[in-house]
Amino acid sequence: MKKPIFLQAVIVSLLAVAAGCMTTGARRGQAVAPADYDETIRVACVGDSITFGAGIKDRKNDNYPVVLGRSLGERFEVRNFGVSGATLLKDGDLSYWKTPAFKATPAR
Repeated sequence: MKKPIFLQAVIVSLLAVAAGCMTTGARRGQAVAPADYDETIRVACVGDSITFGAGIKDRKNDNYPVVLGRSLGERFEVRNFGVSGATLLKDGDLSYWKTPAFKATPAR
C-alpha cells in the first residue's frame, strides 16, 4: 500500500474515533474526553480488507488499527476486527454482519 493512501486511512480512522466520541457524548448530553476516564479506553475497528490490512507486507504491525493504537497511546486498547473480502452491507455477498469477527466485537 502506498504511504499517502495509508496515511489517509489513518486520518480517516482518527476522525471516525473522534466522531464516535462526540456522538456518545451527545447522547448523554455532555462532551466525552479521554481524560475523564480512569480505565483503558477500548476501540474496536470493524471493517473490510482495509481494516484487516490486506496487501500490507507486515500486516501484524502495520495495519491501520495497530497504527491508530500507537498514535492514540497507552490509554487506548485498539483491536482489529477487520475481515478481508467482507462488505459492510447487511445484504452483500460476504456480509461483515454475518462473520465471526462481528459477533466477537464487544461494542455492538
